[in-house]
Amino acid sequence: MNIELTLKQADLIKRLAWAIPALYFLFFVMGFPLKNIERGHTGVDMFYGKILGSRQAGWSYKAPFIEVKEITNQGITTELSDTENATHDLQVATININSQWTILSGGTAELYNAFGDETAIQETLIVPGLMEVQKALSAKYDAYDLQQKAPVIAEEARTEMLKWLKQSLALRGLPMQIDVASVLFPHVGFSAEFAAATTEQTQTEQSIGTFEYVRTEEVTKAKASRDARIREAKGTAYETRKNADAETIGIIAKAESLEANPDMLCYMVQKGWDGVLPEVTTAGASPLPFAEVCKK
Repeated sequence: MNIELTLKQADLIKRLAWAIPALYFLFFVMGFPLKNIERGHTGVDMFYGKILGSRQAGWSYKAPFIEVKEITNQGITTELSDTENATHDLQVATININSQWTILSGGTAELYNAFGDETAIQETLIVPGLMEVQKALSAKYDAYDLQQKAPVIAEEARTEMLKWLKQSLALRGLPMQIDVASVLFPHVGFSAEFAAATTEQTQTEQSIGTFEYVRTEEVTKAKASRDARIREAKGTAYETRKNADAETIGIIAKAESLEANPDMLCYMVQKGWDGVLPEVTTAGASPLPFAEVCKK
């Protein structure tokens, strides 16, 4: 029994002695036959430095002796601090640049073959491009505008960066496979003297803006008051005219009624008499004040 166990153990040891080198050769020399590419990345297949193609995210079969390099297709941020250039009005601007860009998956293998990984692409293409764009825009704008027109300059900087990358890649026979999301100048600094002058100019413009606002408000209020008075005068004139027209119509109606009925005039005179006889009368005239009116 002990002899059988010893023989089995010896056989097992012999098999393991053959298996361990085989496994070592399989996994460490030929490589594991499966490769997983993380989400948001592209794999570049290389055979001793030669690029064979690319693979998308997920698990896939990998042939022996193939090395797979993962390149990110997610957003990459490049920041440049305190780069100096002259503005259009010959001020020295110290600018911080912040840019977000992405390597498109369709051109990952070609870009890697031409430049290398993300860091190499950044140093070879992105950083020089940002510096050229910053130099061009600094020379185009005055120092004050460079501070005050940040949204306009940001959009123009992105457009110029895309144009620069497209031309640079075209010179190497490569398609445009880099997208630029933004190019921002989050900080633009100048000398202390210029900063003080800019602050004073800004305060002056704010004061002018406040004056214009107050003036506009006063003009608006004056116009509203004038319009209200005009409407009130028109309303008063309308009421006056309406009352005058009604009174005129009443007088005309009363005159026509009296003309049609003379006795009505005598009645109205009698109704309005206070009963007092006149102290002086004309010879031959009636002492009653309404005698002539009521005479037929």
